[in-house]
Amino acid sequence: MTNTTLDDLDIAIAHDQLWEFGGAERVALRIGETLDAPVVTTAAGPEARSEAADRGVELRTFADEKYDRFGVFTRSGLKELSLVFDWQTAPLREFDIVVSSGWASRQYRTTDGQYLLNYCHSPYRPANDLLADTLERLSTPARAVARLYLTAIDLLDGRAADRVDAFLANSDLVRERIRRYYRREATVVYPPVDLPEVSRSDGSEPYFLFIGRLVPEKRPETVLEAFAESGRPLKVVGASTGSIGSGDIGHDAPSNVEFLGTVSEQRKIDLLRRATGVVYVPVREDFGLVPIEALAVGTPVVTVAEGFPGRVIEDGRTGVVVEPTVEGVAAGVERLADATFDRGTLRAAAAPFAADRFETRLREAVETFANAPEAYQLADEPLLQDSDDVEADDDSSPEGTEDEHGH
Repeated sequence: MTNTTLDDLDIAIAHDQLWEFGGAERVALRIGETLDAPVVTTAAGPEARSEAADRGVELRTFADEKYDRFGVFTRSGLKELSLVFDWQTAPLREFDIVVSSGWASRQYRTTDGQYLLNYCHSPYRPANDLLADTLERLSTPARAVARLYLTAIDLLDGRAADRVDAFLANSDLVRERIRRYYRREATVVYPPVDLPEVSRSDGSEPYFLFIGRLVPEKRPETVLEAFAESGRPLKVVGASTGSIGSGDIGHDAPSNVEFLGTVSEQRKIDLLRRATGVVYVPVREDFGLVPIEALAVGTPVVTVAEGFPGRVIEDGRTGVVVEPTVEGVAAGVERLADATFDRGTLRAAAAPFAADRFETRLREAVETFANAPEAYQLADEPLLQDSDDVEADDDSSPEGTEDEHGH
């Protein structure tokens, strides 16, 4: 194909599942919106359907009854194997290019003359960079079974990666993982962050904010223990309760912690702009929308020196970088509360992740591939050269201002 535009192509976006709705699911819908393509998935929940309707994205499901009727298939283990086999024969043969978003949907087997691009949020983490963490939480008998299961999933995942024609990565870190685990190159296309026109409140309120799923990978227990030690107010956005570690995280939380549950997008932005700071300390996070959203409204971030957030947040300039321990987080919270941050610098650090950059780069990557698929199919070079920079560009930074609390 030469001089091909997106209008000449029948494109579908394939995403693993949409009954859960987090950052990856939002990105899948944004990919569909940007490429004016339907999003095909196994099953979808009400939140995903509502978001798709709001964005004018066509949503197609092909296994609703299975996942709605048999809850066992939505649970870890059976869910993953079920998704793998469902995606191998997904109803996508009518399309020229399938852009899969996620790990299970790249299991799709293309037909003659059809191409598969994968927007990769990460190689399958429980069998790769999180393998030790995954096994550590299990009993000895369960660990043996898990090793066999994860080995099988890893083999299926590796074979699927071999069939992908070209990779897009959501961050520089994920590109490095793709090189390490799949021996393939990838083009970095940062997920879109809607940079709100409204910026930080003139006077921040004396609370910190934690946003995320209450799962071990997000280290909620570490954060809660740190705030039990500091006594500072913490608001938690996410599931109001969850079983983490040895107990119910909501029941065992200190009195200075307030659980807000799931909130609207507008409420989330309002909480971000009024907070003293955001605490975001996950285990080797692939990308992390939360700290970017915080920077976008001029709020500094406490994070860890691992994963992609550790590359975005500059200690003392856009936040505080800490050790992933109770003591480290508690000390980082105190440092941030006492520090002064330039609002313009914070907002400029979020600029590389603006939605318009995502849209331009994604369209360019897909069109580049479509015009020379043989050149890029299984190639050892990315579709596009790097152009985004996670460092703030001082020449393009908005004029810096500080609020009355020094942020």
